[in-house]
Amino acid sequence: MSLKYPGKNEQAGTSDGCSWNISGNGGLRAGIRTKTGGKDLNLDGDKVSPTKVGKYDATKVDAPDGAKHGCTIAISVTESSSVVVIGNLTASSDDTAAACERASKAAELIAPKLP
Repeated sequence: MSLKYPGKNEQAGTSDGCSWNISGNGGLRAGIRTKTGGKDLNLDGDKVSPTKVGKYDATKVDAPDGAKHGCTIAISVTESSSVVVIGNLTASSDDTAAACERASKAAELIAPKLP
């Protein structure tokens, strides 16, 4: 995965995060929610499954809200905080596995830096 452009700070809803674009092939977003734990997130997709990221319990969402070009990894940091990593490809793509690989790799890099 090669992030060709510097990340950009942004707030999306209750999430403070950073987004990166991958030239011509979607991007990646990592968002921190300091007041919403993993179990309190509204996660819906083609397949929702429990997983582990480092020492943390997490939820993997293939094709969130039916978007085949995306994948979400929601890491439960504490009962009341979480980090959500979203990998996506271009909107015309239906390669959910590649989007999940992107999100998973980023989540594995983030997890060791969490408390």
